[in-house]
Amino acid sequence: MSVRLPVLVVGAGPTGLISAISLLKNGVPVRIIEKRETFHGGIRGSGVTPRTLEVLSLIDVAQDVIDSSTAPLDFSSYEADGHTAKSAPWAEGAGTAQYYAFPEARIVSQAEFEALLRKHLGNLGASVETGKELIGFEQSDEKVMARILDTSTGNEETFLCSFLVGADGAKGRIRRILEIPFVGQTREEDRVLSGNVNVTGLDKEHWHMWGKMTQAAIGLRPMKTGSLFQMQALGHELPASLPTDLEGIRKLFQSISHRDDILIHDVEWVTEWRANIRMCEKFNKERVFLVGDAAHCHSLFGGQGMNSGIQDAMNLSWKLALVYHGRASMELLNTYNEERVPVIAEMLNLSSNIHYLAFGKPAKSALDGALGGEAAAEEKQATNQDVMHRPKVLLQLGVNCRWSPIVLETRADASASGAKDPYGQETARLRAGDRAPNALVTSVHLAATPESTTLHKLFDMHRHIVMVFVPGVNALGRLLKELEDIHDLLDAEAVRVVAILPKGTDHSSSLSRQLSEDVTAGKVQLLVDKDAEVRRVYDLDAVGAAFTYVVVRPDGVIGSFAGDVSGVRKYFEVLKAGGRP
Repeated sequence: MSVRLPVLVVGAGPTGLISAISLLKNGVPVRIIEKRETFHGGIRGSGVTPRTLEVLSLIDVAQDVIDSSTAPLDFSSYEADGHTAKSAPWAEGAGTAQYYAFPEARIVSQAEFEALLRKHLGNLGASVETGKELIGFEQSDEKVMARILDTSTGNEETFLCSFLVGADGAKGRIRRILEIPFVGQTREEDRVLSGNVNVTGLDKEHWHMWGKMTQAAIGLRPMKTGSLFQMQALGHELPASLPTDLEGIRKLFQSISHRDDILIHDVEWVTEWRANIRMCEKFNKERVFLVGDAAHCHSLFGGQGMNSGIQDAMNLSWKLALVYHGRASMELLNTYNEERVPVIAEMLNLSSNIHYLAFGKPAKSALDGALGGEAAAEEKQATNQDVMHRPKVLLQLGVNCRWSPIVLETRADASASGAKDPYGQETARLRAGDRAPNALVTSVHLAATPESTTLHKLFDMHRHIVMVFVPGVNALGRLLKELEDIHDLLDAEAVRVVAILPKGTDHSSSLSRQLSEDVTAGKVQLLVDKDAEVRRVYDLDAVGAAFTYVVVRPDGVIGSFAGDVSGVRKYFEVLKAGGRP
């Protein structure tokens, strides 16, 4: 392209905002539009998984989410008298298999989350254009011509962009224009009344639930702000017409909870959700891409939907940036489909299974083919604790793309079995395509005191990180020679090299002049594996070669394991071409 046109992002929910922020941080100009004239005020999707927090840390947003959120609270399920409760954790933590920067999920109002994302967007010199609706588009080999309506004036404009990212939700127009099938089912009878309410007379240390979810139940989950709670009512025995006014919601709450000492004194926002469980057969056509709910909609049970949309955005954005800047071919963008579609199919499977505990299993549907299974013929009566339990797998720390055509696994004893396991439930062995684990390390500075840090703090969404595991300081000379083979990547700032020395290495040892210059220039960073934790979590004890390269992609996924720098070179050649021949 002779002129670099911006990327148009349509939709300003979390997925659209993170798409825009990620692209801007990669030097890609962005315009983001939203057809609403005011921003949404609902709590809605409120769970942020540890994997999403890791992804958000790559764009410097994670700490703001932590500051605006709460940890998962114990779930209190009340008996028929409305006062006697059994309390227990409802979400499993990450455990102690490795050091986790974010060992558990966080609970945050989606409205507050979007507000802080808009603040970050503003810090990058951009803002959401509200009241602007995409009404059509046409594609050519080099651009997209979008038609945008100003809903306040009725004026229409034509806008040229290099790519279009559709984050316009499950009811959006972009998917329909692309004529991509939306496979699945809508279950009108599966309803949840959800709203923002202010409550007094109830502690904020628990997530409270009255009634039976399989019949009629109502819950109040505290948010961090003041007396704000998220109200959720569900069950097949709820009234046919659900209330949206303060008095009606009070009556509904008291009829199920039998508690007149708890006062709901304000309703800020309320909506009736109905189950719509679907996904697209593919997530793009040429230069137009679907992310988040525009590509897949899901049960709100399991807390996977918003998180999956955010991970869609990050998977796509770094690839778009490489193509935009001429560092990769258009074929690379096809891997967005290849990497994300299997993950989303499994996400719908997992979240739907929890949904069916509350609402019962459906008849066989078109979605079964996409998910690879069939609806069970039998149902069991689930307790509230059954419905609410969230196993570790839903933290998304095992989500992977081991089958991707741009992932290179050179270790013979770690080659993929051929079966896709998108949530990493079947294989304990770390492989290329997995999330890059975190670990505690010591950062070595030539003219300063060494300091403790973590690997994840070094990961960078602007470039790949090449971690080189070397047996000692004396081997750094070999590293220097091998880096000459990728000097063009280093000079282009596409790669940052991190040399990881074994536990107990004397980092006061002298370095060669050239390596010292590279360290000083920031081309190479020296780390010490202070507790031998890095080698353990990267499964390197089983590797015979003392010299091992691990390439980490800008989205925090392992792109390649290699025994020498030629493997690194091959990875980047495959990446540029968009996949293996």
